[in-house]
Amino acid sequence: MPLILESLTPILLLTLLGWWLKHSGTISEEHWVGFERITYFVIFPAQIILALAKADLRTVPTLGAAVSLLAAVAVVAALLVVSAPLLQRRFGISGASFTSIFQGSTRWNTFIAIALAGSMYGARGLAIVAVL
Repeated sequence: MPLILESLTPILLLTLLGWWLKHSGTISEEHWVGFERITYFVIFPAQIILALAKADLRTVPTLGAAVSLLAAVAVVAALLVVSAPLLQRRFGISGASFTSIFQGSTRWNTFIAIALAGSMYGARGLAIVAVL
């Protein structure tokens, strides 16, 4: 458990710093949009390409990892679809609200996964997530 806490702490602190910078007015909205774009279209793809370029893909269990990822997403999706009527009755969740819950629960958060994999499992973990 300490490893995951040690790995998540820098991610959480960086997220909080970004939130504070945006909401304190330290960084203007125009600049913030530029930071988001360069991160999404330049820095993040470069991180993935670098991880794949350095990886020995013969040792990466891509099939097993892909099956595990797809199975986990499928199970969560099935549970959500089955529980949708209960959620809608019990909490008054509309169809539109449910779609947000569904996406938030099943979406692969690559930014967090890359950071965690690299921190927890090194270059091999980073390669597996980059392939996925």
